[in-house]
Amino acid sequence: MAYYCLHELHWTPSTFLRLPRAERAFVAAAASIRAKEEAKRRKEAERKSKHR
Repeated sequence: MAYYCLHELHWTPSTFLRLPRAERAFVAAAASIRAKEEAKRRKEAERKSKHR
């Protein structure tokens, strides 16, 4: 979570912690979805590169 906020959103930890609880939960869910999609794309790319 901290990595996503710092590197992707350019937020300091205090910026994230000042958000209301529901907004922090939303950011965490969005980061989780993005991480899963990136893992899926990485896995697909690895699968394609092995078949060459």
